[in-house]
Formats: sequence, C-alpha cells, structure tokens
Amino acid sequence: MIRFSCPYCRERLRFPRGAPSLSTSCPNCGKAVSVPNRFSTSFTQLALLVVGWFLIIVGVPAAIAGAGLAMPVGGILCLAAGALLGAVERLTWSLNSWGRAFWESRSGPPE
Repeated sequence: MIRFSCPYCRERLRFPRGAPSLSTSCPNCGKAVSVPNRFSTSFTQLALLVVGWFLIIVGVPAAIAGAGLAMPVGGILCLAAGALLGAVERLTWSLNSWGRAFWESRSGPPE
C-alpha cells in the first residue's frame, strides 16, 4: 500500500501498489487526487546511481593499489547527486500538489 495525504483536506489515504491507475478520489472531500509514485526514478537519477556504484566498486581496489582516490570520490559524488535528484523530484511533486490544492480551493489561479 502507498500511504499519502490528500493535498486538499490532508486526510490520510492508502492506495494499492499494483493498481492500474495512479489517481483516486479522496473519501473525505471527494476531490480527485494523484497518487505519488514513490518508486519512480528518472533516467538521469538511475544513471548517476549506476555510475556511482561502478566507480566505487572499481575505484576502491585501485585506490588500495595506489592509483589515488579520484574514482571512489567520484563514485560517492555520483551517488550523492542521484540521491539529491530524487529528493528534488519528490519535493517538486509535493509543492505542485499543494499549489494545485491551494489555487483550486480559491476558485482558480489569479488572472
């Protein structure tokens, strides 16, 4: 189950993971709500994570052998960038969801 809050009334909602749709209506306020997909990752984020782990796995033995720390440090930076990108995507989804709820509760955005 995916657990999240309705952006309109803040009611706690649950949604089955395997459901074919990513939208539902809130049982409390009746408004249509987009279900957050917590396991989606962008291609860029996935590439950063794969490259990061590769650099760490290959770079640590090379650093031990005396080749320097550039590869393991680069791997750690790639992993950090991938995690940061994921956090920014989740924050963007939350801000868009709350902004949409704010304007809809006031009869639409200003002209």
